[in-house]
Amino acid sequence: MSKRPSIASLAPKKASVPAPQASAQDDANTPEAAPTPTSRPARRPAPYKAILSKVDEATHKQMRRLAIDEGIPVGDLQIEAINMLFRSRGLPEIAVRVRPDETGRRRGAPE
Repeated sequence: MSKRPSIASLAPKKASVPAPQASAQDDANTPEAAPTPTSRPARRPAPYKAILSKVDEATHKQMRRLAIDEGIPVGDLQIEAINMLFRSRGLPEIAVRVRPDETGRRRGAPE
């Protein structure tokens, strides 16, 4: 029985391009070029973090029902609850809902 091919073996092969030979005369006539990056720049960490809460089924259903009754997403209710918790502890209400198109934005940054 023969071995199954891997997905990597099915990928098209990259053509190797030989590097051009630079002469000493060419080096003297051209200004110094900036070094080319060999890897991608480091990604910045996301400015927002997810909070996950595990609740029982009855709590989950009640939360969904409340969201449907008020016509708003469950996430908006969660943000409201977090701000109520902050207020009850004497902290500023700073929780904001992050929409998918806003994940790259930082709070307080000009738009």
